This record gives sequence, C-alpha cells and structure tokens, in this order.
Amino acid sequence: MTFPVSRYLALKIYQSYTKQSSNKQRSHYVEPSSFITSIFSSSFKKWQDTALRMVSGSGPTFDIVIFGASGYTGQYVIEYLVRNVEDDFKKQQGSDQEPRKLKWAVAGRNKDKLAKVLMSASLNVPGFDHSIIELIVCDVKDETSLKKMVTQTKVLLNCVGPYRFSGEPVVKACAQYGTHYVDISGEPQFLETMQLKYNDQAAQNGTYIVGSCGFDSIPSDMGQVVVHRSMDGPVNTIETYLKVDTPSDEPGPTINFATYQSAIYGYAMADELKPIRKALFPQRLPNLKPKLPKRPAVHSNPLVKSWCLPFPGSDRSVMMRTQRGRYHEENKRPVQIGSYVQFSSLFVTIMVILVGIVFGVMAKFALGRKLLEMFPGFFTLGAVSKQVCILPFIINILKFIFSLILDRVLRVEWLKIRILS
Repeated sequence: MTFPVSRYLALKIYQSYTKQSSNKQRSHYVEPSSFITSIFSSSFKKWQDTALRMVSGSGPTFDIVIFGASGYTGQYVIEYLVRNVEDDFKKQQGSDQEPRKLKWAVAGRNKDKLAKVLMSASLNVPGFDHSIIELIVCDVKDETSLKKMVTQTKVLLNCVGPYRFSGEPVVKACAQYGTHYVDISGEPQFLETMQLKYNDQAAQNGTYIVGSCGFDSIPSDMGQVVVHRSMDGPVNTIETYLKVDTPSDEPGPTINFATYQSAIYGYAMADELKPIRKALFPQRLPNLKPKLPKRPAVHSNPLVKSWCLPFPGSDRSVMMRTQRGRYHEENKRPVQIGSYVQFSSLFVTIMVILVGIVFGVMAKFALGRKLLEMFPGFFTLGAVSKQVCILPFIINILKFIFSLILDRVLRVEWLKIRILS
C-alpha cells in the first residue's frame, strides 16, 4: 500500500519550489496532510536558490532516489514510479519550457539485488529500460555512503524498515544535507522521536521530513482533511474503520514480515511514547465537548455492519499530530479521534483477540520476541511468514478445534456452519 508515495512526491515536492512561502515558522517534520494542505518554509531565500538550481541544472544529480529498492515495498514503488510518476512529472512542467525526464535512481546494500529488481520491473512494465537507471550502494551503518546517497538527490524515498533499527541515520543525513525525505513508517516511537530530534535542523536547512506516506497513514490522515473541508462548521469527532479484504484465490501471508517486526518492537517498547510526547507536546490539547463516546473493546457497529476492535496501528497517532498542528500553529479547533478495525464475524474477532493476547505477552520478553520472529507463521496463524509457503495445515487444524470449542461451550450453531463452509 505504498502507491500514494510517488504521486504525492511528484505533485507536491516540486510544486513547493514555485509557490511563494510564508515567513511564519512551522514544523518541518510533518504529516502527509499538513504537508499537502500548505507548503511553508522558514527561509524563502533557500527555496529561491533551490528553484534556480533546478532550472540551471546544477545541484543534485537525481530528482528521486528509492532507498531499499530491492525490498518488498521498494519493488512496488519502482513499478508505480515508472507507470505513473514520470508522466505526471512531464505534465506539471508546463508548455513554456522544454520538458525533461524525471531523473531517478535506486539504492541499497546489494548491487546485484538492485539490478535484479529493476530487471523484474522491466518485465512487468512494457517499455521500461532498466539499464539506464543508476544503482547506488549504501548501508545505513556507513555514514560516508549515506552522505554520498543523500547529496545526489533532491528527494529520498526510504523503504528500509523496521525504521526503529535503520531509519534514524537516514533522517539525520537528510536533515543535515538538505535532502527532502519521505518514508512509509507506521511506528509512532520512530516518527515522534525524529520530529523531536531533527525538526529544528530540518527547518534551518529548508528540508521537509515527511513520515507515514504509505498505508500508514495516507488514507486516515487525508480522510480527516477531506472531512474538515466538507463540513460547513467545526468538526467535533472523527471515527475511522479499517476493512481489509484478502482475495480468496491468492494464498499466502497477508502481512509483510518487516511490518510484523515493527509491531513486535513497537508493542514491546510502548512505554517509550509517554516521555517522547511529553517533550514533543508540552502543551495539552483543550478539553473538548461533547465527549466522544468510548465504545466497548469488542463491538458490533451497524453502520459498517461488522464486528470491530480498536485499531492498534499508527493511524490515530498520525491523525492526532495533524490535529496538534492545526491547534498550535493554525489556532483551529482540534478533533477527537477513534480508530477501529473491522472483522467479518465474531469468530474471527475472537481469534484475533486470542492471537493478540499471546502476541502481547510474548512481545514483552526478549525470548518471546525471538520466538515471534523465528516462527511468525505459527503465532499469526499464517498471516505472516518469512517464507512464501506458510502453514495451511496448522491453520485448518486450529480452525477446526476452535469451531468445536465454540460449538460446545457457546452453542452457537451458525458459527459452526460458517467455519466449516
């Protein structure tokens, strides 16, 4: 779900060079919505200089570099960039100048893997000549290679996760050398720590550090912007409901292992968030009324016609940071937010709760985290796997056992029919 990243960059980063900026000081570590809604700079002179370098052809060699291009997400970003963003880039240049092609490159630790993923993209996208794309070797543990990578591009797309382990050196380098940065992180601790540590330096260099530009959390963050713009007056509450549909004819894991790994350590280190937020947001938000009613942890919502649980992802965290920007910087009334995830039946909801309890307990201990990483297919009932082939037999056995238990104890006859169908 990283597709919004490239289009978002092509349409907004480059437009920022030609739009007059406000002299008002603003945060340069921003959420997707606050960046799209309005482009500001602490120094308009920096943007003028950048625009002149773009016209004259001086400055960085590339418009965009995809870091981690050989990974699970990177390969999709490459194909989307080739299919869509290059054309968008040509169109937005206008007819008063000779159009130039988007200059981009891929980066990662292994040159052979980068070449392989480009070749794969050329098979999936007719007409794409992978041989003209430059390969950049870079390792987050090597500051020299990081500097060489970020100084070659105007915008860096960072697809290397989990960001808790590998994201900070990249953010630090981009803030230091004035390279715009975008990632797809759904890790609140990482996102908020980076804002706390590098916002001032990024602002001084006229650099934007933009997090959460993928599935986490473009739909929810952009969604609340649409809600605000669509209402005649101030908005009091927003509730989001996530529904995930998996094609039945496509067997295999449904969650990327790096995403799963991020969840393990995010849950294990959840206590880190409180002191980070206290330092980042010392001023409390106002007490809003009417209060958003607190829904039961497990509830059936007739509006979405599903059983629901609180969504444990980063959506609410990202949306609330946007609300803080609206309140502290634009003096606008903040909104109360609730985020939930939908499930197809009560049985699936109970299964998720049981898996979540085991996951939560094990994630709190080093040995438990090790086991969760070693056997992801077992502990997620096949939703995550390091391998292409998962554990369908174990899953079916577990489903059968649970169907018997629920049928005997709860005596819910319709549940048995659903499970065995």
